Formats: sequence, structure tokens, C-alpha cells
Amino acid sequence: MGQGLAISNGSVVRLKPGGAEIIEHVHVGRIGLDGKVLLSLDSEVMRVRHRTIWNGSAVVSLAINRRGELLGEPQVTVHGLLNEADNSDELAELREAVRAAVQAVPLAERGGDQALKDAARIALRRAVHASHGKKPVTDVHLVRV
Repeated sequence: MGQGLAISNGSVVRLKPGGAEIIEHVHVGRIGLDGKVLLSLDSEVMRVRHRTIWNGSAVVSLAINRRGELLGEPQVTVHGLLNEADNSDELAELREAVRAAVQAVPLAERGGDQALKDAARIALRRAVHASHGKKPVTDVHLVRV
């Protein structure tokens, strides 16, 4: 009687005359069909989607001049967070939180986009967390004019 070969998920086995052997190990895991694409269920795309499902999402758009000053009010869009049909008061509070945070960035740091984006993102997440107990997946679009 021949000797058995102990294989596990990910083992690549070569079958040949005289016996089988493990020649390689490959990464294995659960995958899912997302539209027309196969994705690993532990991929970054699926992690972000899972966070979005539970925490919603938010987008802030800022128009900034060369000196780093706001040109108009920040625009805020939220998905999966506000239930009321008329949520203009809540959106106004979120816009105000973002505006205040952007204006609080020191003038010396306003020449670069990252400090302004970080201030807006953090302010929006904190405001939503304070009002709804959620930390949404947040994007900031900054346009220099």
C-alpha cells in the first residue's frame, strides 16, 4: 500500500507516474461575484463597502482660492445617514462644522491641499458622530480657483 499525501486548501499537487507531490502553495480565500468582477471577500473594496453599509458615506466639496480661503459655503452630501425628507437644518449644521474647521487651519498651512482636506474630513466625521453616532466613509473634493 502506498504512502498518502496530506494536502490542504491552497496546495498545488502535481499528479505524475510514480506518485503525486505538493509543488506549491497559493493564497486561498472566499471570493464573491460583484457585478462582473470576482473579488476577494477580504479585499479593500469589500472592507470599504462593509463600512459604508453600517456607517453611511459623506462627501464634502470645497472651493478654495490661492490664499486658502473658502469661496462660498462647503457643499455636503450624505448617503445612508439622514432619514427625514427635509434635512436642510442638519446639513446646514454639517456645513457649518466644516466651514469652521477649514477657517481654523493656520494660514501658513493653507497653501497645501492636505491640511484643508484633513480638517474638513475630520470635522464632518466628528459632527456626524456627535449627531448620529456614526463615522461615515468620507471624501473631500477640493478645487483651487
